Amino acid sequence: HYSDLTQVISEERKDAKSQLMKQMISNWSNRNIPEKLIKKFEILMRVPFFIHFNDRIEIFYMLINIDRQDLGIDSANRSMTMMNALLPQGGSNKWTATISRDNILRDAMSAYDNKGEAFKSGLQVQFINEFGPEEGIDGGGVTKEFLTSVVNEGFKDSKYDLFTTNEQYQLYPKPTRDPQKLEQLSFLGKIVGKCLYEHILIDIDFAPFFLKKLLNYSNSFKSTFDDLATLDSTLYSSLTKLARVTDPETIESMDLRLEITDPDDPNKTIELVSGGSAIKVLPRTLLKYIFLIAKYKLDSSLYSAVTAFHNGLSIMIPPIWLEMFNPEELEMLISGGKKDINIEELKQNTEYGGYEPTAKTITYFWEILKEMTSEERCDLLKFVTSVPKAPLQGFKTLDPKFGIRNAGDDITRLPTASTCVNLLKLPDYRDKETLREKLLYSIHSGARFDLS
Repeated sequence: HYSDLTQVISEERKDAKSQLMKQMISNWSNRNIPEKLIKKFEILMRVPFFIHFNDRIEIFYMLINIDRQDLGIDSANRSMTMMNALLPQGGSNKWTATISRDNILRDAMSAYDNKGEAFKSGLQVQFINEFGPEEGIDGGGVTKEFLTSVVNEGFKDSKYDLFTTNEQYQLYPKPTRDPQKLEQLSFLGKIVGKCLYEHILIDIDFAPFFLKKLLNYSNSFKSTFDDLATLDSTLYSSLTKLARVTDPETIESMDLRLEITDPDDPNKTIELVSGGSAIKVLPRTLLKYIFLIAKYKLDSSLYSAVTAFHNGLSIMIPPIWLEMFNPEELEMLISGGKKDINIEELKQNTEYGGYEPTAKTITYFWEILKEMTSEERCDLLKFVTSVPKAPLQGFKTLDPKFGIRNAGDDITRLPTASTCVNLLKLPDYRDKETLREKLLYSIHSGARFDLS
């Protein structure tokens, strides 16, 4: 029944994808977008990998900008837009919410889970902690901190038990059919989509098989046998070894059945087919048994969780847009580019407060950055921006810009950072070794605000 259902869903989704593409092209034609560009888009949707990754990134962000214009987001005159009826009336035209540091995911869902596509609009968040309301930071910083805080709690906090990791510590959703957990997974998908929509990188390492599923919406998120390698490499290795067994007596002696041990209860089994506990695996059915295990682990057990997450993601980013990318590219779109930084490019796109670019402390800072290992440079970038990778299109696109502010003459203090605005607060040490020692201590301690 699962196979029949997913086949029907796949056909419906492929048809919906074709209809959506036709609708988008029709809308663009009515907006006087050049026919040459429309033809390129048609090619892109059908054979995306004929076009360089950097060009596809540009097109992806162009689609978001067109969507923002169509919805009237950030527009001075929104009176005639379809989003007008959904947006908050008056004031700043942003969705406001008060978020407790102790219950970030719960409060975020309460405030924003029912907003649908209107969640694409601006957010205005007031954090409260044990001491009361926190002071806000202008320039979109609080929105970035809100989104990254939801990500850190929802994906990484064990109290929600929503995600687990493979042997490479890469994340994927835990199998579940619990309605509350599925609702939370859907909201987290929406949060990832909002980050993509706002060009905000997040420090999340998803399992490749899960990323591949997110790009396989048209085919009901189906995986291949080899995808099992990034879900459970031990099981994958065992099954590939089993597939090479050719001796009939050896296979018969294993006394295998078309069932699998329940991952949540070692004393229970799950039948891979109806009546599978009574069906013995024979030499001629060995490969069927192997593929049924892979199908259960990758597809049927994860279908509800993956569907819920994707439902939230697709509210923000249409599946047809994401299908321009492969799993590795999608990971970079979510979490950033190379695992090192271009120091000269960063230097050219850094803003200073209370320092001149030629100040002794600033000169030493750039010298130390060049002398660091690539891992230390990534740690510094994470310390300041919350993500250890550079933006895909370079530091010129980092918003707000990477900044260094003079934190005073007290050289006993450590450097601190405000990740919400990508700001490094650096005391004026004027001594290279003191700066190196204090900087490395801060980035390795994970300190952020005003550590002394």
